[in-house]
Amino acid sequence: MSYQVKTVSNHWQMRAFVKFPFQVYDNYPYWIPPLVSEINRTLDVKKNPYFQKTERELFLCYKDHKVCARVAIIRNPLYTKKFKKNTAFFGFFDSFNDPTAVNCLFDSVSQYCKKHEIDSIEGPFNPNHYSELGLLQNKYDELPAFFQPYNPSYYHDLLKSDGFHVLTQLHTRKNPDIQAYINKLYGRKKLRTQIDGFSIRPFRKNHFHFELECIREVFNDAFSENWHFLPLTHEEYIFSAKYIKWITYPHLIQIVEYQGQPVGVVQCVLNINPLMKLMHGKNGPIQFIHFIIKRKKLTNLIIYAVGVKKSYHYTPAFQLIFNTTVNLARNYKSLETSWMMKNNRALIGVCNRLGLQPDKYFSIYEKDLRGK
Repeated sequence: MSYQVKTVSNHWQMRAFVKFPFQVYDNYPYWIPPLVSEINRTLDVKKNPYFQKTERELFLCYKDHKVCARVAIIRNPLYTKKFKKNTAFFGFFDSFNDPTAVNCLFDSVSQYCKKHEIDSIEGPFNPNHYSELGLLQNKYDELPAFFQPYNPSYYHDLLKSDGFHVLTQLHTRKNPDIQAYINKLYGRKKLRTQIDGFSIRPFRKNHFHFELECIREVFNDAFSENWHFLPLTHEEYIFSAKYIKWITYPHLIQIVEYQGQPVGVVQCVLNINPLMKLMHGKNGPIQFIHFIIKRKKLTNLIIYAVGVKKSYHYTPAFQLIFNTTVNLARNYKSLETSWMMKNNRALIGVCNRLGLQPDKYFSIYEKDLRGK
């Protein structure tokens, strides 16, 4: 029995890297297979503008010539410059329950990081802060919602056995009966969408690129002081929005304006994961047609992102975001959020008003490489 770690350097290794999770999760009924084409697109350094300013290395661990573990390492000079930390990020981590394989995998990662003067690694980030991140640590017996990672529980033990420790925790929130909750509080009353010169309107699909740029501008300002945040470029945002029409409708994206200028955004999406599971990682014409037909029956809404420019934090902007979220959510059976930090008081306050209770928890890990 022998272990060997290689970096991905050809088409066949890349194929093995992308396909490996389908082996790990073969007996996990709650895993949602990702679109293979989208993973290839995300990791393509020529197509993904994120890699214009970062570098990535992909590692495969073989046991007796068969892949048994994988991981991606991302180095971002802009993060090092802003946060004064020589940190790399790992993502796309998957492994059979084999501590030896993981030790061999991260030994090679440590050697790579040492050559590049990296002091620590954090993750999982798949591949960055704007993607699925963290390891699920509860509720393994239900389907994850869109943008929520899923993993075997033993992943935590594998990382801890290799010297990782929990750096921070994230969580999502959920109200499984949002219609009844809203009807009890507000009846059928539609809440205001204009207050003291502030107004909120839906995304205009006829001005697609302009609207995306408005959202990017708001989020870059609103999140500028957030944990690990780096601003998205125009090219990165366009790249990430390729499938936005699949996961949402224009009226589920609402933009707050003050005197005609965008100052806030609430972006909701549909929980498409039940449909994604049926696609088995493929997105051909037949899968797409079935997806579009069945999407009309989805009843779970997700608050994907909320942001208000810093200079408008103490204005009616947040109230309008709350109002429009109520107006939207009353049409769905359940409402939940994407991940959030436990110190995000503004968003948690909105969640409490909507009856959204803590649901799933995710861990971000760190490993100190100094002295290794």
